[in-house]
Amino acid sequence: MMFAQWYQTTHRHPILGGNTSRNPELKFQYFTEAPVINSLIAAETGHKLDAATIQRDKQLAPDVLRFFSVRYVVWHSPRNPQNRVALDAARAYVEQVLPVTKFYDATDETGQTIAYRVREITGPSGQTIRAGDYLARLNFAEGWGAFGGSAIWATRREAKMLLRLDAPREATLVLRAFAPMPSQHAAVNVNGNAVGTLAMQAGWASTRST
Repeated sequence: MMFAQWYQTTHRHPILGGNTSRNPELKFQYFTEAPVINSLIAAETGHKLDAATIQRDKQLAPDVLRFFSVRYVVWHSPRNPQNRVALDAARAYVEQVLPVTKFYDATDETGQTIAYRVREITGPSGQTIRAGDYLARLNFAEGWGAFGGSAIWATRREAKMLLRLDAPREATLVLRAFAPMPSQHAAVNVNGNAVGTLAMQAGWASTRST
């Protein structure tokens, strides 16, 4: 990990990974629960993935990579021989599951480096987020309760959602929510900018903001 961050000083692109201390537990939990990312973590730490997980990840991988704007995957051989089996398994996962094409393979005094290019992925014009969908774990950040059903409770006054937009454009947010009582409101902020307030009806109802 440290060397990956060191190499970043040359290529100057963001990387999906890093080294941090004293961060909220959610910062780790988010990635350990994120589809495909959690499988890659499992492979890197010596856990075997079953066939059902591999098949599910193949279907989800294009959307996950697009969500995080991943364009390249780089594999480095381990500096410690005892990590070889786990990192070979991670490499096999990348080649079997992710929509990538290998374009670089070199060995020098530091070891072997293999680079893959993510094949172009076209995103949908709109997005529907359902709390019960496995992929929705990517969208819910701080302020939400446990997953596992068709709905998820907001547990803070400020609950954050992560949405991907490929370019600035007009967008409409339709929120289907459950309000325990009438005359409740939900304020919507995008990247810290207030864009409107949604009036919520008691019970299940849909509200809209553009």
